[in-house]
Amino acid sequence: MGGVCRTSGVISSSTVVSKVRSLLTSLHIVATHDGANDVTIKIWDSDNTTTTGKTEITRFVYAATNPALTHSVEYDMHNVVCDNGIYVQITAGGSSSASLSVEFS
Repeated sequence: MGGVCRTSGVISSSTVVSKVRSLLTSLHIVATHDGANDVTIKIWDSDNTTTTGKTEITRFVYAATNPALTHSVEYDMHNVVCDNGIYVQITAGGSSSASLSVEFS
């Protein structure tokens, strides 16, 4: 039997996914930019929305200058240990947006 993990479900705004020590397994992202505004997704080792002094685990930037307006990616995080929890920060201006699910245990 393979590893077992939980999911955040699909989220489309900044949110705390876990408030306890977690293993970050994978990310499934769909980002759409409007041609003028970037989409940035950051994953933090944090149990709240405070990022000062916290570890940024990974960052995805979908540039508005990229001719492809929609991007879809599945990223294997190899069970990165997040000691404090998992906070997802999404920044998108204009009509740009992102949706993702976070798999963790």
